[in-house]
Amino acid sequence: TNVGLCISYVIVLGDFSFALAQKYGLHISKEECMAALVGFICWPLSCAPSLGFLRWISMLGLASVLFCTLVAGVRYWDGSYFEASGPPSLAGFKLGSFGHCFPILVGAFGAHTNIPL
Repeated sequence: TNVGLCISYVIVLGDFSFALAQKYGLHISKEECMAALVGFICWPLSCAPSLGFLRWISMLGLASVLFCTLVAGVRYWDGSYFEASGPPSLAGFKLGSFGHCFPILVGAFGAHTNIPL
């Protein structure tokens, strides 16, 4: 499970950073984004004797998730997401696009079993 978690972090962060790089006009490959993230973020964090210095960043992350939830709720209730035809029909599960969310599911599974509370 730990190896799958490490691989999924690199995949998810690499895809996200590649999309950001493309948005801002940087010409870099997805593999280069993944290598840079491993070299400059994942590897130094794995060498730290303790992750206690990240406790305040965790609170910032929680506050960010709550803020995004609030904003999405406000935009949903004021009708910003609806077209003129009414609310969108939500499909719960599409087999054709399941592979797009697989790295996120692997990361969530690994995190829920490996993070001591």
